[in-house]
Amino acid sequence: TPRTTIANGRVCIIGGGSNTATFQLLGGTHTFANNLTIATNGSLMGAATIDGTVTVSPGGRIIPGSPIGRMDVLGSVILQGAVNLQIDKSGGIRISDEVTADGAIFYGGTLNVTDIGTDVLAAGDRFFLFTATPYVGAFTTLNLPSLPPGLSWRNNLSVDGSIEVTTAVVSTPGFANITRTGTNVVFTGTNGTPNANFGLLTATNVELPLSNWVVVLTNRFDALGRFQITNPVTPADRQRYFRLLTP
Repeated sequence: TPRTTIANGRVCIIGGGSNTATFQLLGGTHTFANNLTIATNGSLMGAATIDGTVTVSPGGRIIPGSPIGRMDVLGSVILQGAVNLQIDKSGGIRISDEVTADGAIFYGGTLNVTDIGTDVLAAGDRFFLFTATPYVGAFTTLNLPSLPPGLSWRNNLSVDGSIEVTTAVVSTPGFANITRTGTNVVFTGTNGTPNANFGLLTATNVELPLSNWVVVLTNRFDALGRFQITNPVTPADRQRYFRLLTP
């Protein structure tokens, strides 16, 4: 619909039932005197201006553009469900879906970003997805497009509402602390690849070739690239060395 005016003293709710419900915006200005809520199984789609605060509840979705477009909200935006946005770099031109708010945007829920462009993304490519004053909170889950080797995404959403392709920073996992607890030695460390596998190697002679070091155990870095390992002390060893092995 190109124009909507609802002023009946109640919040306008899209969804909330077991069946799907979609409010399709086709331009124009849509006024909700008591605000708009996208509930479970509800979707707000298209590009237009919305006069009123928009709340996307858990289980709801907001999908600007067709395929690329902007949704302008003359109020605040509260995101608790899913936001599905598209970015496009084609012929060297970068565009993207965008959600703007005269008030604050409260991040939460899931942000899904899909790349529909024909050009390969490169370092320096930046896409502005949100515009607001201020940006509050953070998304629980970010699903961003895959990138060529050596590149990574920089999350600027809390600064200026953008995501940016940057050169990946290669971190080297290592030991942060080594302590003895009873008959065990406890290793903690960081800078690993989140959720990646690694091995703990040991030897009594640090000059041995790596192939002669013994694998004590294999483990997995946690979601932040950290690890903790407990290894028993062998009293007969005058000295023992340890190192990490990653794929």
